[in-house]
Amino acid sequence: AYALGDTVTVRDIALRAIRLVLFLALPASILLGTLSRPIVQLLFQRGNFDQTSTALTSQALSFYMLGLAAFAVSEIAVRSFYAMKDTRTPVVIALIAVITNIWLAWLFMARNAGLPGLASAFSIANTLEAALLLAIFGRRVGGLGRDFWLALGKMLLASVLSYVMISLFIGKMRDILPIFAQNQPYSWPADFPITFAWVVLAASFCALVYFAAALVLRMPEIRNLLERMPFRRMRDEA
Repeated sequence: AYALGDTVTVRDIALRAIRLVLFLALPASILLGTLSRPIVQLLFQRGNFDQTSTALTSQALSFYMLGLAAFAVSEIAVRSFYAMKDTRTPVVIALIAVITNIWLAWLFMARNAGLPGLASAFSIANTLEAALLLAIFGRRVGGLGRDFWLALGKMLLASVLSYVMISLFIGKMRDILPIFAQNQPYSWPADFPITFAWVVLAASFCALVYFAAALVLRMPEIRNLLERMPFRRMRDEA
């Protein structure tokens, strides 16, 4: 499309991909952030990886997830610049992000922020990188358009709603079942099945809230996502 001089199509293709990535990355960041502890327990807590290791890792994971959506956007935006035969702009912006990351990490560590400080520095730098890439890309293709900002607003609204609901859900479940308490010991392999079931239940609840909000807000991304599902393709081919 760029070789043909069709910047409108370039913008549509890139923004469609970015919107779909954001549609998935935003709820994923909420899930990984709010369920960081049981997820780390399931994946790693056994042997020498003890409860202290889980606490440190899950704490860092929660703050890294703040930049997950921005990181995903940057991956698409960088390739959009490559398609426009511009490799310099992504490198310059990446350099700015690296310098920002180092400076913020030093600043946070100087204030004893620990692992959350390092993870926050990374997330902030990635968010800055994504914002700069989108701003410059928008100038190249005549603006990102009202539809993009409207879609982003709807996704953020659905994400906030999902975060509130899953936080309430987790709090209620901890009141009912003390095994889900924040500092409850985890023993491998005895506690693996119940922890796995808990993560699946909480994740399913969050996904249900998010997709329900997407339907109510009439986000086109949910239709695009369903069209890419394997069962849908198999049915269409049949």
